[in-house]
Amino acid sequence: MPLVPLVLLPHGIHGGGIYIRELGRAYAAIGCRVVFNADNFREALIAPDLVHLHWPEEHYRWGGNGTPKERAARFVEDIDRMKQGGSAIAWTVHNLAPHEFFGGPLDHEVYQAVIDRTDVIVHHCEESRRLLSSLYTVPNALRELVLPFGHYGAYPRGISREDARARLNLPADAFIYLHFGMVREYKGMDLLFKAFSTLRVPNKMLLIAGRHMGYTSPWTFRSVVERTRYAFFKRIAGRIRPYLEEVPEEDIQVFMAAAERCNGSG
Repeated sequence: MPLVPLVLLPHGIHGGGIYIRELGRAYAAIGCRVVFNADNFREALIAPDLVHLHWPEEHYRWGGNGTPKERAARFVEDIDRMKQGGSAIAWTVHNLAPHEFFGGPLDHEVYQAVIDRTDVIVHHCEESRRLLSSLYTVPNALRELVLPFGHYGAYPRGISREDARARLNLPADAFIYLHFGMVREYKGMDLLFKAFSTLRVPNKMLLIAGRHMGYTSPWTFRSVVERTRYAFFKRIAGRIRPYLEEVPEEDIQVFMAAAERCNGSG
């Protein structure tokens, strides 16, 4: 009986979209057994052939016992333990540093530790490869792959534009631009507002959909308005519709179908 490779994706399959779920299904389609969840990574109850990391910060920034520095040390120890047990390590680069912590010495140290222990790095574009090497030391012998970002075709879809706009109470005749994804400080929402104000498109509207991350930092959506000057914002405020909540998977199609143009971000 042939051995079936065991792949560990040490991330949750709920929240943050269906990227990890779809990747797990793709591994299964080529004959691998797939296990999810960070607990399987920390508790060492399984011996995977491959550990495929995506967001290192999930293991030390967003919860757990001890300080972030203590959690980071345990995370690196977990990688070492997996490697000593015979697991290969892959890392897909989604960010050059954790959200809201760019430039932090702890995160730079952890990301470099991941690179030092990784057997293969996966990028979604050539620019990712260049930028990673500009910020970190990437050994010449380390294998790096550039693979296209996966599609999100598994999300429910089928609603018409007319029905989508009716559900969101949007004008049927508007030309709607959609910004979809978490609303975070570094994403330049003030620049988005300014760009939108310069568009010479009749009956334009800007729909902003995604969980507002202001409650995890001093930043708030209102501060964007203040930075762009209230008088300026007031001129376009009537053309902006913010939906600053997490969008359920079954409703993503509603926002996508309602818009003519979409800019997505994680």
